[in-house]
Amino acid sequence: MTLTVTPLQLRRSRGFSLNSPAMDLRQGEILSVLGPNGAGKSTFLQLLAGQLKPDQGSVMWEEQSRAALGRRAWAKHVAFVSQEASAPPALRLGQYVRLGRIPFRGLFQPFTAEDDTAVASALDLCGLTDYADAWMEQLSGGQRQRGRIARALAQDPGVLLLDEPTNHLDLAVMRNTAHLLEDLARSGVALVISVHDLDFAAVLSDRAAILHQGQVQVIGPTSQTLTADTIRRYWGVEVTSVQDGQRRRHVLRYGREPGAGAG
Repeated sequence: MTLTVTPLQLRRSRGFSLNSPAMDLRQGEILSVLGPNGAGKSTFLQLLAGQLKPDQGSVMWEEQSRAALGRRAWAKHVAFVSQEASAPPALRLGQYVRLGRIPFRGLFQPFTAEDDTAVASALDLCGLTDYADAWMEQLSGGQRQRGRIARALAQDPGVLLLDEPTNHLDLAVMRNTAHLLEDLARSGVALVISVHDLDFAAVLSDRAAILHQGQVQVIGPTSQTLTADTIRRYWGVEVTSVQDGQRRRHVLRYGREPGAGAG
């Protein structure tokens, strides 16, 4: 099971364009998408999700595009969790997660025992079983985020795309989210996550793609791609890199360089 991406180009208004090389998303791997603000990370994930149509290139699940499969069939294989930008829906959590089963049943068809099992499994994976009857607006930000992931998991996808899944989360919830993503990868799901936290990406991901001004500048094993040199080149900051077991981690240096002004 793979998501295959040929070289992509998307041209947007005001001169912005996004370009990406060919790649395959591998079963059970975690690919982090990194880059400064405005680099095109969210646009890139929307392309992979099939929500945007590239001007050149294609994104295919098992050699079939979203257009060829159809929106509903595509959603059975590829799930996308975008950034939360609106008020939570007036639904209980269990009802919200059940929406992930619509590709299997249609909007007006009754849900089945199979759907209930899928919803219960998704809630359990995300540690939300005890909150199934809670209203979405009553949940914390971290619980709502895990609820959004649970809804995507109810689709039983082979590929899960997450846009800033740790945004605005406290440290404990970030850690729990990292554990959840690792568990999903071990179960065989391919994960693509856009993140700002370089240390989170360094610890979690198998591969990393760095975007800068709409270009995927480099993609490869995280240890080779996310280095002090590439961070300096594309973010313009200095980091201290330390080896932590098999992972190399990066800590931002907050001190000013000699001779630097107040800025």
